[in-house]
Amino acid sequence: PDGSLIISPPSSENAVVEAVRMANPAVVAVVASRDVPIYTQFYDVIPSPFGGLFDVRVPRYEEQGTQRLEVGGGSGFIVSPDGYIVTNRHVVSDDRAEYSVFTNDGVQYPAQVVARDEVLDVAILKIEGNDFDHLVFGDSDSVEVGQTVISIGNALAEFRNTVSVGVVSGLSRSIVASDRRGRSETLEQLIQTDAAINQGNSGGPLLNLAGEVIGVNVALASGAQSIGFALSGNMVKEVVD
Repeated sequence: PDGSLIISPPSSENAVVEAVRMANPAVVAVVASRDVPIYTQFYDVIPSPFGGLFDVRVPRYEEQGTQRLEVGGGSGFIVSPDGYIVTNRHVVSDDRAEYSVFTNDGVQYPAQVVARDEVLDVAILKIEGNDFDHLVFGDSDSVEVGQTVISIGNALAEFRNTVSVGVVSGLSRSIVASDRRGRSETLEQLIQTDAAINQGNSGGPLLNLAGEVIGVNVALASGAQSIGFALSGNMVKEVVD
């Protein structure tokens, strides 16, 4: 009535869009490549004792060199202007592989593994360059059940910078996680979320609506609907520091 303007607070949808816009340039896809053998199949013919009517063909394989193939993938995020990157240890566990990262604009950088934490499922990569967009950590101890969170990562090791949104479903979870090679580890003090986490999202950030990292996506519950887990951001920050 008095002619003054009423300014509505920003919607949660706008907050998500803005947080994703800020974070996307710092989220990377991690790709593992390795030389693998190439085999050619041929057959040995064993004559039949019944006059050649039933000769036996036995398959044999012969190595014909090697070729470079992608053997794994995951996600990560840049945490410093000079190119330090956080990911999961299990994403870069192959000592025989070479690693590279793709930024959201499709630029590829060779990456060096500079640290693998022996307790947490965390590794640190380094790419060469300066003035990289990077993420900052929020206080994961202040996270509350029910608050909105955002996950960004290389879903299925194919769809880079896929965004999913959900809530914090639980805190201080402990799980035994295993990978495709049958190796397992106990992870504790995890953040549980229903923001979709798929294969390939490992190592990507779990963000609050301010675009701050409050967790690092690490595991999903197989056979469940939207049960994923992230390492506590404060614990990961200690490794980064």
